[in-house]
Amino acid sequence: MNWEAIGAVGEVGGAIAVVATLLYLSRQIRHNAESGYASTQSFLSAEFNRLHEVLIANADMVEILQKVVEGRDLDATESRRFSHFARLQLNQYIAIQTAHDHGSVDEVYFRTAKEDVRRVCAEWPGLKETFLELLANYSQRWEIFESVYEDGPR
Repeated sequence: MNWEAIGAVGEVGGAIAVVATLLYLSRQIRHNAESGYASTQSFLSAEFNRLHEVLIANADMVEILQKVVEGRDLDATESRRFSHFARLQLNQYIAIQTAHDHGSVDEVYFRTAKEDVRRVCAEWPGLKETFLELLANYSQRWEIFESVYEDGPR
């Protein structure tokens, strides 16, 4: 066997090793992307759970939300607390929109959150009004709030 044949075998072996490495790296990248989706969605869901835990542990806040649902007037303190609650909700939805825009949450999760905005605003009309007031402070329009913008200022 001459040196050219040995060199050719070495090149073929090297090419096979490169292809195997590329396949392995491709698989690892795909796995990391899937893990990123799962991690982000888990984090966002945990934040919503935290928000619900606040409601469960706070009878006064539940009463404020009940007043909002029934269309009863809030005093100044209740109004301020409700506004802060609305900001928490708004920030959660903005986080989902941002994660979606950067490819960190999938389309199904995003559509579910978008539907949640519509449902929550229908359930709590005062929340929709507060969202509109808060969103007026931003120049950006977020797709996730499509149902909020429908009846509000453009």
